[in-house]
Amino acid sequence: MAAMREFVGVVANEGLATLVVSRPPTNAMTRQVYREIVSAADDLGRREDVAAVILFGGHEIFPPATICPSCAR
Repeated sequence: MAAMREFVGVVANEGLATLVVSRPPTNAMTRQVYREIVSAADDLGRREDVAAVILFGGHEIFPPATICPSCAR
């Protein structure tokens, strides 16, 4: 069963997963959003049916990596 997340969703199809960050209006990178991204990525990392992941910022804005320095690596 997939984890319930408030701001991060996952859609997987034919080996490709899209991790969608949706925290209107600006998709601000809060601790909760960061934890949800990490949780979703961890779940996807355990799936044998997913070969690649796209990280997508919904609502037209994606937070810059400078807001989340560990994301820039």
